[in-house]
Amino acid sequence: RLVRPAGVTIDRARGLLYVADPSRGDSSDHSVKVFDLSGKFLRKVGAGRGTCDGCLMFPTFVAVDSKGQVYVSNTLNARIDVFDENFKLVSDVSFDISKSLPAGFAPFNVATFDDMVVVAFAKQDAKKEGAVAGPGLGFVATFDVTGKLLALAKGPELNAPWGMAV
Repeated sequence: RLVRPAGVTIDRARGLLYVADPSRGDSSDHSVKVFDLSGKFLRKVGAGRGTCDGCLMFPTFVAVDSKGQVYVSNTLNARIDVFDENFKLVSDVSFDISKSLPAGFAPFNVATFDDMVVVAFAKQDAKKEGAVAGPGLGFVATFDVTGKLLALAKGPELNAPWGMAV
């Protein structure tokens, strides 16, 4: 059951609908839910709420690439998690740009385009429960599928970017 659906994406090639469901703060059900295109629930992606490898904390958006890899903005864990076409965590890919950003930024959105992964980062509040709005408090980074940073957009025009389409 969907508790608090956020980002949605469709994998037409595989006939799947993915819904990022950050649930409620105290719930153990922080996950991505997978449905067929008729709306039948198939499974969850993620190892539950937490900080472990594969665990999700407030997953806000989800994207899928042409190979069926699933990208999840694991917002409160401040990372993008990648799952393969069998929904197993891909542990050798990292979209870490912490060295290029000031402290306290986390990924809030993720999208794929060809062989690129686009991630919107926003400044987290002091409790790491949400974004802080304000000029320049966001970045948009483009990576290749191996996690190599290709481009970084920044400036006062980016005000805690969440919505993004490519």
